[in-house]
Amino acid sequence: MAKFNGRQLIRYALFGLAGLAIVGTVFGVGFFVGRSQVHPSAVKPVVGLPRSEHGAIGKITRIEGNTLTIQKANGTQQTVLIENRTRIERSVSANKMVKIKPSDLQVGDRVIVVGTPNERGYICAVVIRILPTPPLLTPTPSGL
Repeated sequence: MAKFNGRQLIRYALFGLAGLAIVGTVFGVGFFVGRSQVHPSAVKPVVGLPRSEHGAIGKITRIEGNTLTIQKANGTQQTVLIENRTRIERSVSANKMVKIKPSDLQVGDRVIVVGTPNERGYICAVVIRILPTPPLLTPTPSGL
């Protein structure tokens, strides 16, 4: 084992501390920059909605005229009213939505609804977005 004199030990300790300070600074700056800058593809805001809006996410289980029933992930049902002002959209690519008609909605579609609750607890929809169908997961052959 190598012997270090006092000066060498202090020198190595200072180099170690300087290295830790540099690494800590780089990680700290990266952490704060990463928190302050969200990648644009991660957030797709619904433009023009007041902050008092409410919504629901789920699968359409029933369509009756301009009324949808959505089953949310927790199993509860939510009634949604489609109005003349309701904008209904379907994603055609990562950055593009196209407007569709209420008649294009189907039982089984997974949707996000944003709107205002009425006195009966129904959501008067401002925006309905059809979510893309998740890809089917196929089992991987064993041994790969």
